Amino acid sequence: MLNKQLKPISIIPATLFVCMLMYVNVSFAIDWDDKLSLNGYYSIDYTHVDDDLELSGNSTLRRNHQKNKGNFDNSILGGQLKFNFTDNFSVFVQGSANLDRNKSVKTDLDWAYLSYDLGNDLKARIGKFQMPLLSGIELRKIGYARLWARPLIPGNGASGYSDYKGIDIIKNVSTSTANWDFQLAAGKGNHGLNEVDNKNIKLISARYQRDNYWIRAALLETQYTLSTPSRLVITDSGESLLASIESEININQFQLNLGISSSDAKVVPDDAMAYLSLAYRFNNFTPYVYGVKLKQHFPFFVPPLPNNPPGGRPGGEPPGPPVGNKYTDSIGVGIRWDIKPKLSLKFQLENIKEKDKTRIQQNGIVSKDGNALTIILEGVF
Repeated sequence: MLNKQLKPISIIPATLFVCMLMYVNVSFAIDWDDKLSLNGYYSIDYTHVDDDLELSGNSTLRRNHQKNKGNFDNSILGGQLKFNFTDNFSVFVQGSANLDRNKSVKTDLDWAYLSYDLGNDLKARIGKFQMPLLSGIELRKIGYARLWARPLIPGNGASGYSDYKGIDIIKNVSTSTANWDFQLAAGKGNHGLNEVDNKNIKLISARYQRDNYWIRAALLETQYTLSTPSRLVITDSGESLLASIESEININQFQLNLGISSSDAKVVPDDAMAYLSLAYRFNNFTPYVYGVKLKQHFPFFVPPLPNNPPGGRPGGEPPGPPVGNKYTDSIGVGIRWDIKPKLSLKFQLENIKEKDKTRIQQNGIVSKDGNALTIILEGVF
């Protein structure tokens, strides 16, 4: 991932300028000789909390929000570029800019791949991709593409994995009533922990779609090396298995979304999550309710002893790694207003309960119960 530190300025003015252009119907989509297309997306996100909470927004960052304060830190501005060299060969790039935890502007290269159409609805791609385990990970940064104001998928992605570099094969099978998409992928994943050095990932997924519903399942296997912050190797044979299934069902004006994922990892933290959302569409308004449960497990292991100087470390030994479970439960209500094509306004109120049992010996059980209000203006252009 490409991280570039710029001047510590807010991206809000730039995003507001983009929205003004959108509202007066100025489009930046360009078609040059039917080969080049440019598109963009943005989210102006205001979030206010009544307790100290750690939340994820459109970026992959989980941010610490201060009690009784609001901010625009989760706002994001991004763009996409696609160039068709031939009818079969193309390149796709997607990048974004948002504030990091130090309120400096950070740019990310989220997607960058070459694609070749092999014919017979078979396509091969090579490059950098978002992790295709849950659709909420792949579409996390394009908020306009989803119903909710904030992603339901946790900020850690798929047990810490949000993207990978490698190759995949996509096969489409269409019938008169349904459509199948199959995906095989292999490469090297990028884990959120600096101590995890991924060796390889292998993934298979399938998506089945009809007129009023779709369902998608995925299975991911990964191997890695785990080290201490001082680069002492804990294990060179780490492995994990991740699985997910999710669906969207539309009946008349009702929309039901549900999903579940689980991982079984060696040494590194793993998690299990489930979400359920029900919405009702009328005119340009879509009110919704949802619930999310997340459990993160931190396994016990004995780290290698560092080479301490004679007499030990000043101030004593640091606390060991977390061991045990963290729980997060969220319940929310909201409404999406589609002001016009490619522009929406969302209001969302949610209650978040957190319980941390990983430091019982040092701090006991740490619990939080807070509310978050999010108002967000989103669009694509």
